[in-house]
Amino acid sequence: MPINTGADVENAPGADMSKSTQELMLNALKEIKTLKRQLAGYQKAAHEPIAIIGMGCRYPGGSTGPDAFWDRLYNGVDCITQQDNNERWNMDDLYDPNPDAPGKIYTKGLGIIDDPDLFDAEFFGISPREAEDIDPQHRLMLEVCHETMESAGYAPGRLNGSRTGVFMGIASADYAHLGSILGRAEDLTPWQGIGNAMSAAPCRISYLYNFKGPALALDTACSSALTALHYACQSLRQGECDAALTGGVHLVLNPAISIVFAKARMLSEDGHCKTFDAAADGYVRSEGCGVVMLKRLSDAVADGDNILALVKGTALNQDGKSQGFTAPNESAQEDVIRCALQQAQLQPKDVSYIEAHGTGTPLGDPIELGALNSVYCDGQNRRHPLLVGSAKTNIGHSEAAAGAAGLIKLIQSLQHRTIPPHINYKTPNPYIPWSKMAIQVTDKLTQWDTYAAEDGKLRGGLSAFAFTGTNVHVILEEYSPAPTKDESPAAGKPWVPPLVTASAKQPVSVSQWQDAMSQHLEANPGLGLDHIARTTTAGRDHYKYRSVFLPNDTQHLQTLLKEKRGQQEGILRGVKEKPTYKVALLFSGQGAQFEGMGKELYQQVPLFRQQLDQVLEQLDPLLDQPLAEVMWGGQSELLNQTRYTQPALFALEYALAKTWMQWGIKADCVAGHSVGEITAAAIAGVFSLADACKLVAARARLMGETDAGSMLVVFADQKQTQELLADHPELEICAVNGPQNTVVGGHPDHIKNLQGALQSASIQCRLLPVQHAFHTQAMEPVLAQFQAAIKDIKFVTPRMRILSNLNGQHVGKQMADAEYWVQQIRNPVNFLACAQGMLEAQIDVALEVGPGAALVSMLQDALAQHHTEQHSDIKLETVACLQKKHSSLDTITRAMAQLYVAGLDLNWAQIMPVKQVEPVVLPTYCYQKKSFWNETLRAYMQRQELPEKARNWLYQLRWEPTEPLHELPVGQGNWVLLFPTYSIADEFASPLGDNPHSLTTGCYQVTEQGAVIEIAQQEETLSGEGDASPLLLQTLSSATQQQPLKLVVSTAGLGQLGSPAGYQALTGLMLSIAKTVQQSPHVELWLITECATATPNQVAEVRPEQAMVLGFAKNLTLELADKMRSVVDVESWSAQAAKQCTRVISNGLAQPWVLLRQQKLLAPSVVRVTADSLANKNRKLKEDGFYVIAGGTGSLGLSIAEWMVRMGAKHIALLSRSGVKDAAVERVEAMRKLGAQVVVPKVDLTDRAALASVLDSLRKDRPLLGAVHAAGLFELCPVQDLTVDRCQSLMANKVLGMQWLDELTEQDALDFFAGYSSIASVWGSAGNFHYSAANQVVDAIIQRRRQQGKPGISLNWGPWAESGMVTDESGDQAEKRGLLQMDQSVGTQAFGRLLNCDQAQMIVADINWSRFKPLMEITAVGSLLKSVTDPENPADLLNTEVELNPEDIAFKEELAECPEEERAERLLAYLKQQLANALQMMPEELDDTQPLIDMGIDSLLAVEFKNRVTKVTEVELPVVRMLGGANLRDVSQWMAEAYNTQISGDAAPEQDDDALVEGVL
Repeated sequence: MPINTGADVENAPGADMSKSTQELMLNALKEIKTLKRQLAGYQKAAHEPIAIIGMGCRYPGGSTGPDAFWDRLYNGVDCITQQDNNERWNMDDLYDPNPDAPGKIYTKGLGIIDDPDLFDAEFFGISPREAEDIDPQHRLMLEVCHETMESAGYAPGRLNGSRTGVFMGIASADYAHLGSILGRAEDLTPWQGIGNAMSAAPCRISYLYNFKGPALALDTACSSALTALHYACQSLRQGECDAALTGGVHLVLNPAISIVFAKARMLSEDGHCKTFDAAADGYVRSEGCGVVMLKRLSDAVADGDNILALVKGTALNQDGKSQGFTAPNESAQEDVIRCALQQAQLQPKDVSYIEAHGTGTPLGDPIELGALNSVYCDGQNRRHPLLVGSAKTNIGHSEAAAGAAGLIKLIQSLQHRTIPPHINYKTPNPYIPWSKMAIQVTDKLTQWDTYAAEDGKLRGGLSAFAFTGTNVHVILEEYSPAPTKDESPAAGKPWVPPLVTASAKQPVSVSQWQDAMSQHLEANPGLGLDHIARTTTAGRDHYKYRSVFLPNDTQHLQTLLKEKRGQQEGILRGVKEKPTYKVALLFSGQGAQFEGMGKELYQQVPLFRQQLDQVLEQLDPLLDQPLAEVMWGGQSELLNQTRYTQPALFALEYALAKTWMQWGIKADCVAGHSVGEITAAAIAGVFSLADACKLVAARARLMGETDAGSMLVVFADQKQTQELLADHPELEICAVNGPQNTVVGGHPDHIKNLQGALQSASIQCRLLPVQHAFHTQAMEPVLAQFQAAIKDIKFVTPRMRILSNLNGQHVGKQMADAEYWVQQIRNPVNFLACAQGMLEAQIDVALEVGPGAALVSMLQDALAQHHTEQHSDIKLETVACLQKKHSSLDTITRAMAQLYVAGLDLNWAQIMPVKQVEPVVLPTYCYQKKSFWNETLRAYMQRQELPEKARNWLYQLRWEPTEPLHELPVGQGNWVLLFPTYSIADEFASPLGDNPHSLTTGCYQVTEQGAVIEIAQQEETLSGEGDASPLLLQTLSSATQQQPLKLVVSTAGLGQLGSPAGYQALTGLMLSIAKTVQQSPHVELWLITECATATPNQVAEVRPEQAMVLGFAKNLTLELADKMRSVVDVESWSAQAAKQCTRVISNGLAQPWVLLRQQKLLAPSVVRVTADSLANKNRKLKEDGFYVIAGGTGSLGLSIAEWMVRMGAKHIALLSRSGVKDAAVERVEAMRKLGAQVVVPKVDLTDRAALASVLDSLRKDRPLLGAVHAAGLFELCPVQDLTVDRCQSLMANKVLGMQWLDELTEQDALDFFAGYSSIASVWGSAGNFHYSAANQVVDAIIQRRRQQGKPGISLNWGPWAESGMVTDESGDQAEKRGLLQMDQSVGTQAFGRLLNCDQAQMIVADINWSRFKPLMEITAVGSLLKSVTDPENPADLLNTEVELNPEDIAFKEELAECPEEERAERLLAYLKQQLANALQMMPEELDDTQPLIDMGIDSLLAVEFKNRVTKVTEVELPVVRMLGGANLRDVSQWMAEAYNTQISGDAAPEQDDDALVEGVL
């Protein structure tokens, strides 16, 4: 038989088929492996844990955040309150203990959060009108979502445009339901539809933050929050979103639901949730909001997030058909738990604690524990019993938000490794078979580690079972970071700039954040500065008002945080005045170099190291020595040799500039000095980095080969220096650096001769440390060689503005030519022209990018010259980022801080090592909330209402722009100046120039020994009685009718008065001046004060001693009406403020007092307000603390105390100098019979130590909760009869007592602090020099408290009836003048209402304006009372808007007559007022550079605004352009152009914008 060979086999039939089969099988195996990998990937993704990285909440018991919530849980606090004070509805009408009573509720228990009506609409860019119509649940969710992102260490702005999802459980619409039940159809607004739709709750969040992930509102009743969590986790695992915000919200506003639940017997009779207890009889309704932020675990680890816990598994199902629609289904509960375990890939024994649904119902509790036991315990070999508990025993059942409450409790328990006590558990429910269950209720604080799973991990389950049948179970696990692999121990920790930022939209928020941060550090002393810095910078958005703290460590940070105002060592503050700033980068020239420059940055800042390495890679081959060795290594002696100096400077500056650019600095223009101009050109794109290196290396080598030379700085201008060189023709100017800084170069011998000549002529000069005479004829021999060396370089036109060393102009194409750079070596450097070019370009910030500060110093010199010669107010912030003899890390950090407070927005996520340094939980944004509530609902829900009789008593003081009377030459006439120091007086006198006919300057001192004045080198100690000053009388005696005299007295610049003696001395000074002026004919008195009062968002803190002077002046306006001209109050004294004061006083004013704020004059105006327009917090007085009333045994103090007792207060402290006497005894006893503890400590309010002792003794008994200062003495006395002692005795209770009470309660968590002031501090009071001033101090201290973020209200009362402060005679006289006496009971009830209004100051007076106003207008009250009249009918107050008012008509005439070039500014002022009216804001609160859409103006408001403005101006206002990013300035410019076209008769361009309005709506 023949044998086949291998060849035969290969050629045999079927061999090709066999080979093809093998290939197919191999390919199939490959496909199978690929599919297996994909399947494994899908399975891994389907089961990937979800990281919880942030959380925020509001729950009952004052739980305003997760830490406060944990505190209540940990301490076993029952947060349910009995609604005796009608916080949500009138319980008196609805309560009946009989469960069968129709329309009644048999329980008063509710778990409520504080102040659901309060909301910071301005922060979220929502108009006040729209905010009122948004469901408060939606508003609450907005706030908590923002806090959650911040707690996760994410600045919400960083998430702009990201695929972030929003999944929210929300199941009620009480706000809308009540509005439809109680409201009228004609009251409906468009915003109510959007504002109350459940779908709008998450979608509004996505809209405001520009999130692109799914946004879902989920309603599964009691399980809504966990249903939202389930879908959020699914969405993350499926890749629909990269991050998610999820949670739930619920408010209890409509009693109808409680009535329904009461009829179903679902509610606990005693108002306590007793889950698993034998007494369990139902649940307690409650409210709240809880939100967490989620990411896939892999993403969270990669991004360096702070991972709080892991969601291992979630499951969702339905009961189906059970024993009843609302009855729970035990088998369904078992199924959902098993599905969650399967999703988590865990065994039942791996879970050791369950946060139960636990509503505390007789039916639900046994079923829930039965299901838990069946899955987690039956057949399981558990080491420990399954622990169970429920937060509902603490806070009640917050329905749609309940699951989020349990979730946050479970997260916190994992974090603290502790399970809080399950309260209200005394006797186990007998219907639960405990003996057959391996379950243990955690009725005491439990250390969780004892019950950990076999692998040592802590895991907990969480259930939510809806009464409609939707069940959810969630399993959480503690997070343990995986050990890092291949991490080099030498790598070290990354550098974190040690700066802590704080910013807000209002300065008070910054102050409040400082307080919160200080408390947080005390509670968490282990926090590291690196983590704090990373969190406050990269983990927060940055707003208008900014502070930076530069601490050495956290303890130093604690010290810095206590400072609330002003610039101090380690603290920088600033205001971002406009959306964008023009920035210039300046590049240092030769001579700035120093050994080691940039070394620390290279070692510690990876981004800088990367940039510098790129430069060195290009430069080193062109040099004999590696540049790093020259800059920092063993060749540092070469650094001052030109061939290395210039490349080193270029390398450092280029790398530093690129680093700053990646850190967020966007340059509008660049400039450099000599070699620095090469860096500027490289940054501007004139040549590539490689070509720039060739150019600088060739330039340095050739310039270094020129003959030896010297350079001399002459401190004189260019012209004077040129004249000095007339005798030294061999020398030439090589640089003009500043107005008085010119550099001369030449041969060393010639320079030495010039130096000697200048020194002989006493002309300052300084030799520069250089070896060559750069930019002189000494450079000419190398020009041709340099031309040849750079012939192959490619030059292009600069991409940005670059100011040339030739003339300071942007020369553009000229710079894109080799010849420019050849001549640049030879021509002198004119940096002064560059500086002037920057000023002409209106650069806002200049950053010197290099190893020195010489250029910014030169720029400041040019700026000073510009101010002097041009009389300009131009501002320019200059910053240097590296300096010799300072750590480069320190200087770069300070530069960041300076740029930040100057208003620049840095890219903190690039600056901070966000992936290496985890964020930490810190205090979040401090909202400035106001009450926004549907007025129909407010009237229905709230108890504290203004008495009908007092509805016409309410006014406020507002500030409106004004102008001087004339435009006269500054300084004409005769002047006498009396200032705290001569230097301050000189700043005021400087703008007067040579214009005055006469000018006499004096100064004064205020000490504890009294006041001393000095005029014309004569000194006088003023009389202790406050008599007229002989020295000042003599000085003023030169005044005549033809030559009147201006006496200007300034307390601006006066230091803080720290003692009663200081106040007394200042009182003596002002009283002496008043009497002196009273006796001096033809003298007019002007006063300048500093920060005597506050305007909205004012940064500088109000000063009480300055307020006292303002109060004195208000009296003098009446008593010395022909002499007292006006008061100008500046925010802070400066040369600029002095110049403006000089102008104002020269030209006169029609106002009795004005404020100078941000270069604007503001005049006061009293305006009427309605109670309905004010917030109404419905404040509940508490039973567990003292309410302190200073002046408590006086008639007014007793009325306040009686009102407090009626409102539920149980502990009152009446502070009194003399104790209880006469009729007061009966009133105090009556309060005690009502169950109140009334104590009457005897104390002199002016004795700080004694007052401190009394307050301390009260605190030992219980905390202080509120304070009212109602003490004061009233006594008419004309100025001429007053003495200092009499003033002080009448003023001290208010001036000192108010200050001491404020200071001594600084650490008390007061709910309110009220000061009883008077209308005497609003418009003065003749015969009340002392009283006007004392009450002005009361107002000031309250304003200061508000600036510091503390509660406070000042009430400027009119005359009280039966107060003991007004005699029958004076009361009759007051009534004849139109000041009617107020009934005490009505006034005190008004006090109760106004205590809730969240205003800093309210005027409360019953005034007949038809009598009072004409009398006041005889004196110089200016426009103070222009807006107030008597209402014809009280209802008119509610309908004050009319179609066209006199102001509109006057403006229409003004617009037609004013010069064309002024129309835009006039329109701007008018539009600002109209928009403020529409948004219910003050004009000064509006930023005219902010886009209108960001102010909260939507299309509906825009159309309304447009219609009104169009009617007045007859100019069409384009709505769509308004909503397209325009600001008020843009709108005023458009309208001015259109108006001018209309006036001229030219055809207006077609405007189709408004045709699109329907689409916008």
